[in-house]
Amino acid sequence: MRKVFKVLDFGLLAIILAVALYGLYYFRFNILSQIFTALALGAAYVLWGVYHHLRERNLTGKIFLEYISIAALVVFILGVFLLRV
Repeated sequence: MRKVFKVLDFGLLAIILAVALYGLYYFRFNILSQIFTALALGAAYVLWGVYHHLRERNLTGKIFLEYISIAALVVFILGVFLLRV
């Protein structure tokens, strides 16, 4: 049963990433909307990580900070690419 939940959890993550990629493409001529999409992706990734580790019953502060750090790094990198002149 746990294997089914893992597949569903990571399927949800794949959907989140696919929607964000589509959003970046859809708003390719609107930088502000792309930045908002990148921020929404970061927030969704952190929320997904908390949800996933709560289900696994191993959420710690260190894991939470890791998800925040990765999300911030991804948003920063996307922001640099989106705001380049």
